[in-house]
Amino acid sequence: MPELIPYGVQNSAYKEMSTTLSSWMDVENIRNKVPYYKVRTSTEDSAKVSKVNGGYFSFSFDGENG
Repeated sequence: MPELIPYGVQNSAYKEMSTTLSSWMDVENIRNKVPYYKVRTSTEDSAKVSKVNGGYFSFSFDGENG
């Protein structure tokens, strides 16, 4: 499976600080089997914390089950 980088995370920041950024990452909607990948708050180096409104979802199917 490819690596999924949540909405709100810059690719360059992820390459430099992946372990640190993982503490801000979250996955919701697992129970419905359509995971929603996002970060809880902004990951910018700033004194002001801001909420990130957005995310990515992912799903797949095998073509055999309807």
